[in-house]
Amino acid sequence: MDINEELINEGNDLIREQNLNNCKLFACDLYNLPPELSKAFDGVISFQTLSWLPEYSHPIKIFSKLAKRWVSMTSLFFEGNLNCTTKVEDHNHLDKPKEYFYNIYSLPLVKKSFAENGFDYFQFKKFEIDIDLEKSNPDGIGTFTEKLVDGKRIQFSGPLHLPWYFVFSETQKLTTQLRSLSND
Repeated sequence: MDINEELINEGNDLIREQNLNNCKLFACDLYNLPPELSKAFDGVISFQTLSWLPEYSHPIKIFSKLAKRWVSMTSLFFEGNLNCTTKVEDHNHLDKPKEYFYNIYSLPLVKKSFAENGFDYFQFKKFEIDIDLEKSNPDGIGTFTEKLVDGKRIQFSGPLHLPWYFVFSETQKLTTQLRSLSND
């Protein structure tokens, strides 16, 4: 699901070309979902979406309404109790500045938001990039890496540090079922 219908059409063309009959993309507004999508999916995967939205709790509520059992996502997070809201004003456009978010959300607060929506199990893992990315746009946004003294790399886009994480949350019911299976 994406709000950009042109991208959805391109994606569905690729799906048809690859004969992936069990997958379909559709255009939809996350904030205006049709009621028939409530609990319509076993799980929801969100790639790099949450940090580009003005806040996290309402989208998590929506993801939780879509998914019966689990939600997985990648986004920018912090392991402490701080949220950082960053609104970018990109003046590299001729007519008027382009505005968008690069928010970093607190993992403990995101965990709490999932729990409030019935998703009690929560795990996260920090993404460690192991390749060098050259700075391609010195005057604007564009992902690149800097190597630290210990050999690890951190990602930036323009002036912003990008602390990527993988997050997985699931309903207590699924967690209980999986634990039961592992004990058998």
